[in-house]
Amino acid sequence: MAILERDDSGAIAHLRLNAPERLNALSDEMLAALQQALDNLAEDRTIRAVLLSGEGRAFCAGHDLKEMQQARQAPDKGAAAFEDLFRRCAKVMTTIRSLPQPVIALPHGIATAAGCQLVAACDLAIAAEGTRFGVNGVNIGLFCSTPMVALSRNVPRKQAFEMLTTGAMIDSARALELGLINRAVPQEEQLPAAMELAQTIADKLDTAIRIGKQAFYHRRGHGAQHAGQRHRRRHPGLPGKAPTKLERWLIGLRGRSKAGVGYVVFPDRDQSCSEFATIRPQYLPLPMSAGTKGRVPRYREIGSPRHPSIAKLSLAAEQWEGDPLAELSGIHHASRDRQDGGWPGG
Repeated sequence: MAILERDDSGAIAHLRLNAPERLNALSDEMLAALQQALDNLAEDRTIRAVLLSGEGRAFCAGHDLKEMQQARQAPDKGAAAFEDLFRRCAKVMTTIRSLPQPVIALPHGIATAAGCQLVAACDLAIAAEGTRFGVNGVNIGLFCSTPMVALSRNVPRKQAFEMLTTGAMIDSARALELGLINRAVPQEEQLPAAMELAQTIADKLDTAIRIGKQAFYHRRGHGAQHAGQRHRRRHPGLPGKAPTKLERWLIGLRGRSKAGVGYVVFPDRDQSCSEFATIRPQYLPLPMSAGTKGRVPRYREIGSPRHPSIAKLSLAAEQWEGDPLAELSGIHHASRDRQDGGWPGG
């Protein structure tokens, strides 16, 4: 019997955590199976929506505490094993977000610690009435710092902090109120309700859903943990959010551009190429040329729905008086960007 089962119904794939005797804990074997299944789904263009549920009396009780206790017997008290465990768990959660298909969680019974994180990492959630959620590691002397990330992106800050520091459980009604789940239904209606929602999504244009999901999380800044901090240290002249793959590629071309040509990552990444506002020279991943200051760059859009905030610039002959800010389109978001931390320096 497989620890993770997959059943397909048309364009809908249903993944079932199948270790009920361990409350579907995220053991090493379960994480490996989940990662493999998600990687397969990422390449499967016949599937347009994914359901994720658990067999037995619980959705998922978090990490496998028996495995964690065994890891503590190592000379380093389990430090290396825990680091590897949390890395693999985080990869599963980020893979769910990066899947082209929306993923719908079907929690029932309990969803605790990393199990609650799994619900929060999914795009949608339909819970059975009476399901209890919690990030209760603090009750055994462990702060749920990894589940904290996904939880705080679903639940308001103060309520998330209360859950993390008290270890208190919340029921499905409270989870719905806080935004952790989309709805709560009687358990016998849970699967039909989830299938109906999944079918509604599957009937839409798959390209629109795929691009829309990516844009949704890109806009909300759901990059890898600490990626923005690493990005600021490595590229202090660029905005403080983690770069996309295309942006990293552009940054990697630094110093190899022709004179007078460069690329820019817009300070406000919520703006498209046709709506951008203020550009400063330090936002150019490639040097424009020695004579950049005081000139107005012209731009050619190379953005796409995947990468709307990239443009190619070329220097125009016109001189710009005063501060070398090119206020293209006449929109100025500098004050808001400073408040959001988007502008380096003053």
